[in-house]
Amino acid sequence: MASLRELVQTLLPNSVSLAKVREESMARTVTWVRVMRMRLPAFDGMESGDLALVPLALLTAAAPDAQSRADLVDYLAEHGSTGILLVGDEQPGAAESKARADLAQCAERNGLPCIAVHGVESAQLERSLIGAVVNRRAELERQAVGLERQIAALALDGQGLEALVGALAAFIGRAVALEARGGVSLAVVAPAGLPSSAAAAKAVSHYLAKSRPTGQRIPLPAVPGAPEGERSFDDGLEESPLGDEGSERPGSIILLGDDPVGERERIACERVAPLLALEIVRVAAELPANAGRGG
Repeated sequence: MASLRELVQTLLPNSVSLAKVREESMARTVTWVRVMRMRLPAFDGMESGDLALVPLALLTAAAPDAQSRADLVDYLAEHGSTGILLVGDEQPGAAESKARADLAQCAERNGLPCIAVHGVESAQLERSLIGAVVNRRAELERQAVGLERQIAALALDGQGLEALVGALAAFIGRAVALEARGGVSLAVVAPAGLPSSAAAAKAVSHYLAKSRPTGQRIPLPAVPGAPEGERSFDDGLEESPLGDEGSERPGSIILLGDDPVGERERIACERVAPLLALEIVRVAAELPANAGRGG
């Protein structure tokens, strides 16, 4: 079983906490997921350890005033719910904003985590969460396969390394750099529009300024047939950006920042590393020697 914190970190890295609660509240184990229904009782069968999934539009319709929203949260707290996931638009309208604020206030009063999630349908989120509760690793692998397909499509469309790295950064909610062997910086991306964006932008600034860059380096796999460390031109030999004596690996993914590598990040990088390695090798001949950070 996974804790609420683990589920949020691995499956919902872009979610936003709406209620200030004690750390131990996020450490409770999630045993199942219950979705709010229009008819009463809204959470029939709620048991201790269950996570409540509340569509914001449904909340506005089924609990139209502050009192009914307070009653809903009190019911969840009394039945031992581990928390509330509020699913809706990132920028809701006035009525939904009021409903969200009411729910968050009541949740905070009850010491119940209340977390906003956007960009996903309730049914899809329910399946993902239940899958994670039953088999967390398998669910992360399933999501990483989707990322792998996205990056493969971007590569086939010729979108370039910046777009590929951007897709990885958005998936894990963290700044990512891609280096060729020898330290040549090929792409550096901080995901935008996420709770972690400010920290990610700071990590990128440190990396580009060579000011105490921090992060975790994940080597890319070797690619058979990759170019040698030198390229031949009419006027002689020139060092290749892939040149790094004694290494067959084309480069590394660097997860920037101070945070340790989580399971979601590790699985995602393992899944897409071969694609990034192939793309580096594909564009290597077009890169200027000694470009970027390396020298």
